[in-house]
Amino acid sequence: QGKRRIGVLVRLDDYGRAVAEAARETCAALNLDLVALDDYDPAANDFTNVVKRFAAQRVPAGQKAAFDAILVPDDGARLRNITSLLTYFLSEGGREPPKLLGTLLWDDPRLAAEPSLAGGWYPAPPVAAHADFEQRYAKAFGPLPPRAGGLAGIAYDATALSAALARGGHGEYGSAALQAPGGFAGTDGIFRLTPAGVAERGLAIKEIAPTGAREVVAAPAAF
Repeated sequence: QGKRRIGVLVRLDDYGRAVAEAARETCAALNLDLVALDDYDPAANDFTNVVKRFAAQRVPAGQKAAFDAILVPDDGARLRNITSLLTYFLSEGGREPPKLLGTLLWDDPRLAAEPSLAGGWYPAPPVAAHADFEQRYAKAFGPLPPRAGGLAGIAYDATALSAALARGGHGEYGSAALQAPGGFAGTDGIFRLTPAGVAERGLAIKEIAPTGAREVVAAPAAF
């Protein structure tokens, strides 16, 4: 989408470090400019100083702003506080603030009420696939599955994958079967297991709006 100058602001924990490393690798692979990468204490009560420092990046000659987009992989009150501060510091002088980017942690309908997040993009499972899983889960167990972390869906996919391989591969669970390049259909869309030990997923891109998140890029149907 033409966003080439990227900032990354992560919390100082294992999740933040993992996202920071992924951001470095992705920016290098796509030839994007990682303008700034900073972190903050997730236990802090005031993020003003770290956000002000992060926002004070020099604007290069010929550019209107230091950042085209900023990735903030957090949730809850911390996310709302940090993005409000980013919008404040980066819109001084009438400038248009950069596009905000999130991770799956943003897949929370309560974020629609936060003005600073309006227009932000984040990846999320395709709605139809997960809605079907929720209906079947609720029919079997009563309540809806917990959304945080998607653990119910992951457990279901692992079991369903084992059953599918048993039916179609005569019990073949070797690397060739588990790492099929075409992947598998899961509760949150398509996924595949790679030789590097990473599970790749085909996700949609959603945009936060006051009326709720809307899908701006559909999830792929195949790898």
